[in-house]
Amino acid sequence: MNINNKVQEIYKEYGAAIIILRGFDTSEMPKDKRYFSFEIDYFDTVDLGALKEIVVEDIIRNREFKDKYLWMTIEEYQLFKEEESINKMPVILLENDLYDKQYPYRETLSDINYIYKNLYYLEDNELESDQLKVLENVSTFYGQINYSKQSDNYYVTYPEFDKKPKTIRYYNGQEYEYEFVDNYPVNNIFQIELSEDEIPFLDLIKEITSRK
Repeated sequence: MNINNKVQEIYKEYGAAIIILRGFDTSEMPKDKRYFSFEIDYFDTVDLGALKEIVVEDIIRNREFKDKYLWMTIEEYQLFKEEESINKMPVILLENDLYDKQYPYRETLSDINYIYKNLYYLEDNELESDQLKVLENVSTFYGQINYSKQSDNYYVTYPEFDKKPKTIRYYNGQEYEYEFVDNYPVNNIFQIELSEDEIPFLDLIKEITSRK
């Protein structure tokens, strides 16, 4: 998967824009094309008040720009959208359409195991003030957090859009040639039952995409 190539295609078709990346590992993206001046190690530990001031300053600075594109993560967009009226540039969401509503967790919280077990599914009146602050942070950037016992992996959803940006799918329903055969191999077959539970399918995607 080469996100940079896809972003270049978007530029050729739509011109300069802010690209929001949802469902991607952004470690290969160029640092000099980041929209925001800050980088966050863990979203649960940031000072949201101070961070939002920087967000406004960055949006004003990038109100118009001459680069082909600037990019941000879907988590960073949760901060951007609150002040989006300041912005004058087109905004395009590039979506990894291998996934539907849940996406791989990418080590963006300081201790997701603690957050999942001790904060996420408790009532607010059961939490201490410092725990409530952590939960507020997490809820700013994520909807649900789900855990797969089978693969020992976490998956996340993102808050719903009030107004969804123009969206481009990475694969765009790309069709592949295939044929049905009777003499399929009987070894190394992995079967999942299609249901409303996405977790087995997400585990399968992770298994396939992690193979070298």
